[in-house]
Amino acid sequence: MGHVSNSDIQYKPFTLGDIKVVELLITLRYKYDSYLYMNTYSSMDDKSSNVSVDGESTFNEEMLLTYISLDEYIKKCNFDEVQLKMIKMIEHGYTYDEIATTLKILPSTIKGRLKTIFKKVVRENDRAWRKAVYVNKLGLKTKRCSKCEEELPVVEEFYSDNKDSKDSFHSQCKKCRS
Repeated sequence: MGHVSNSDIQYKPFTLGDIKVVELLITLRYKYDSYLYMNTYSSMDDKSSNVSVDGESTFNEEMLLTYISLDEYIKKCNFDEVQLKMIKMIEHGYTYDEIATTLKILPSTIKGRLKTIFKKVVRENDRAWRKAVYVNKLGLKTKRCSKCEEELPVVEEFYSDNKDSKDSFHSQCKKCRS
């Protein structure tokens, strides 16, 4: 990946529905997320800690909110322990070779494994977007999945058919059934 300057992403519109954006945000998180090393976003209201020596604010609320959303999608993806370690390491600026050595994985597999992770995050973002459109814009009826307890639109995209049930859909969403 080439050099990316602060101006390359700081004020550009971006979406978590683009795999290249997800890759960029995760890979360069150590440069752009000033809260990464705190392990918490609870102090984001304390903007006084986000002032540089010359008095210029370094707080970027949009970037911070994007990373909070990214973290929520990563959590919803239910990655295994190795995948989560890979994410944390790449977020902290580790190289592929360092990740491979630490996790005892072949270096040649790191890029492919990360691409799989990035794709899964994009799919989770797309799922959340479609859910919001179906419910907030189209006003579709929802029901709570009996397993994950998420309130989802009652459509074939989220629930499998079940002609024996009252609403003709399974009680568990497709994600939980897979």
